[in-house]
This record gives sequence, C-alpha cells and structure tokens, in this order.
Amino acid sequence: MILRIFRARALPGEAAGFEERARALGFDRMKPTPGLRAWFAGKPLDADARDFVMITVWESEDALRAFAGAAWRDLELPADERDTLELADVEHFALHAAAYGPAAGASDPD
Repeated sequence: MILRIFRARALPGEAAGFEERARALGFDRMKPTPGLRAWFAGKPLDADARDFVMITVWESEDALRAFAGAAWRDLELPADERDTLELADVEHFALHAAAYGPAAGASDPD
C-alpha cells in the first residue's frame, strides 16, 4: 500500500477559501475512487494557521496511477487552486505499519 501525503499552505487571507474548495471538489472526488483504502483531511487547529494536509492510502501503485495519471508522483493542481497557495507538495511512502480500530470508522467531523 502507498501513503500519499499532500501538504498546502494557503496565502494570507485564502485559508477559508481553500478549505471550501477542498470540501466542494476534493472530498466528493475521493469517496467513490477504486483502490482508495482511506483518506484523511486535516485543517489547522489554530484559527490563524494556513497549513492543510490530506493523507490518502492506496492499495497499489496501479490504483494511484488510475486516479492521478501517469505522473502520479508529481503534484498537479488546477490554476485557481494554485493561485491561492503559498506552497504545496506531495510525497509518497510505502505503508510500513498500520493500526485498526474504532478510529477507522471516523467520518467528517463538521
């Protein structure tokens, strides 16, 4: 399995807009995706922070490639999203260990 970790820092004044677009586009896009075992979206704990993270767990490289395309290791963002970010990156890791339990059934807390 592969962990895909996306991090973004919104430009000053753009955090709320970035979060709103992520909810509208990203969350719904993730739910029906074949090969996606889990996903977690994190927003800042502090009201004035601008960092966000999305962690996805993929069952295989083929599943991730089907979702993100041949250049799955690269970060590609729509222009309107790029214009709201100070920085963004994506990294990939082989899943080394996992714990399962009540938290595995967590859903959107908002």
